[in-house]
Amino acid sequence: MSAKRKEAEYRRYAGALMDLASRAGTIADKFRLLAMAHDWLKLADKMARLTRRPRTSHDPLTRHWERHQAHAVRRNLDRD
Repeated sequence: MSAKRKEAEYRRYAGALMDLASRAGTIADKFRLLAMAHDWLKLADKMARLTRRPRTSHDPLTRHWERHQAHAVRRNLDRD
């Protein structure tokens, strides 16, 4: 399988996990699913770099993950 196809496949996996996260019953489940989606996006970005097509800064799923991660951190800090 080519790097280009792997990248697209990894992004599809991340998208599916993001969809599951939007329907998760608990914050913990949502966070785990978003973390897995983030890992798939990192792999997709690695494939993009191998084909010299950087995409991280323009990837809406990465921005979505970063917003959710920051929100989760703030919420945990508020609890302490």
